[in-house]
Amino acid sequence: MDSLPPELLDFIAGHCEHADLKNMRRSCRKLRQASTPLVFEHHYMASFAHSLQEFIALARSPLAKHVRKLTFYSDMLPHWTTSEEWESHIDTRPYFLNSQGLVNLDHRMRCEKCWLELDVQCPALGATSKLATLASVMERLPRHAYGKTDLISGWKAFAKLTSHAGILLQERPRLMFKEHLAMLPNLRFASVTSAVQFRGSTSTWPVWKRLLPKILVSPDNWIYSGGTKTPGGELKNLIQGQATVFLLEGVGYRAGLSGVKHMPVLGIETTYRASFEDLIAVSRRMTHGRVPPEQATRWLTLVEGFKHLTSLRLDNPRANVSRHKLAQETADLLRAATQLRRLDLRFIDAEESWAPEGALGVVKSPITLLFHGTNGVIWRYLEHLALAVNVPSKGFLGFLRYHSPTLCSLELRDATVYDPQDLFQEIPRIVKLKHVYAERVYFAQDLENDSIFWKCAVTRGTDYDDEHEKGEYQSGSDDSDEDSEHDGMPGGNSNDNDNDDSVT
Repeated sequence: MDSLPPELLDFIAGHCEHADLKNMRRSCRKLRQASTPLVFEHHYMASFAHSLQEFIALARSPLAKHVRKLTFYSDMLPHWTTSEEWESHIDTRPYFLNSQGLVNLDHRMRCEKCWLELDVQCPALGATSKLATLASVMERLPRHAYGKTDLISGWKAFAKLTSHAGILLQERPRLMFKEHLAMLPNLRFASVTSAVQFRGSTSTWPVWKRLLPKILVSPDNWIYSGGTKTPGGELKNLIQGQATVFLLEGVGYRAGLSGVKHMPVLGIETTYRASFEDLIAVSRRMTHGRVPPEQATRWLTLVEGFKHLTSLRLDNPRANVSRHKLAQETADLLRAATQLRRLDLRFIDAEESWAPEGALGVVKSPITLLFHGTNGVIWRYLEHLALAVNVPSKGFLGFLRYHSPTLCSLELRDATVYDPQDLFQEIPRIVKLKHVYAERVYFAQDLENDSIFWKCAVTRGTDYDDEHEKGEYQSGSDDSDEDSEHDGMPGGNSNDNDNDDSVT
């Protein structure tokens, strides 16, 4: 192999799995040189003591120069206090054989087919009965085939990991993490994520793939079964949220150092917000009173990390940011990210942004006000915008008008808007977009007697080949078929989306 040209070895390494690359490092000198950068290009870590130690060791080694991406899994093990409770959650059957997973899939199928509550008149009952039968058969299959020795060693390994669960709440690990994050000279991308339902099996995720043979469980075994609703669940949620604070502080600390490359890409995906409460309190005291210097520095460090970002993804799938009083702080961080070129913001905020602009008694969320069109240009380099945030139509059109010189890609998902027909007709007239995608955009049709009748303007997405997705709201005005309705909106002639860049 040493006789092969370096270009061919690089090509071979670029088409190998990660496990194969690790084996290539042991074969010969040239293969080691070709595979080493790819082996350490993306580092994965979790909220465990041994994972933090591995990260510190990597940052101190000569291999740190190869790290370009960092993914932090914030999931923590459930607080199962007995081996019997732990064993009851072991399930080695494939994901699709899990009866609870089938039930959840059943609910989603019915929702997508008819958008009705679960009752006997649902058109999807035929598929439901088949799934229920399959689920009952699969439930009788053995959940695992581990022997007594395997279960004893697995429980010991699980208990050892849970005993170190509070490491992220300690001050020293937090300082060590952000200091060593700054020692990765070529880091370009960092993200924090966690296991959620309907995302497929997590058993193949890098961290959990290595832990599964030792502790015999993975997030697949508790995210559907309610295993987190046990004593100690509050501490677990706090620790998972602390992982996000860990990463944000590390990014901000790195941005404040001279001679270190700024990290332009950041992804935050979390369902836990308890760890931000202290920072929120600090943010408010900064304007209403004296703040301890170390706490003020901590908040300002977060803001510093956003100043150099060019791509940002904030995903909080279960969030109601205004009700949890996080909207103002999130808006402040977004305003600090003045260099953004790509923004993916997914906060499902239940504020009444569907109401007509100017309606009395409606309090707008600060997140919503970012896109109200009254702030002028917020991100002067913005090229791609993906939102799952409730937005007012007229104000959002003003926002698009301010950012039209640079904006070329727009996506709307799981959003509630007022007057979507006007929104979708005016967008092509305001901004020239190369890519447009809309999915599950809702609006309230009837506001009389405090009753709201929700309708869906776009259901499965503008790229889905369905007659209900072919209306004037995809391509601008079309007066040829004014009386037809598509998903609750006046429609137009069928007009397929011919954009080659669309999401499929």
